[in-house]
Amino acid sequence: MPLPPQPADDPVMRRLVALIHAPLPNSAHRARIYLLEQLHLLEEEALATGAKPEILRAIRSTQAVIRCSDPVMGA
Repeated sequence: MPLPPQPADDPVMRRLVALIHAPLPNSAHRARIYLLEQLHLLEEEALATGAKPEILRAIRSTQAVIRCSDPVMGA
């Protein structure tokens, strides 16, 4: 039987979840640029604070999904 989802107990992971749920600019391209900028800052913070490897993977996976979804960025 699968376990119910657990709340994020890491501050960086909480910020990642909040970023994904935050309102975005109306332009899809501007929204992607905004998300990538915020994710870059979050990644730097995670590296500086010694975040767990799975948190860094989550940030980098999110960046990859956003990059792949934009035809201008290489989808």
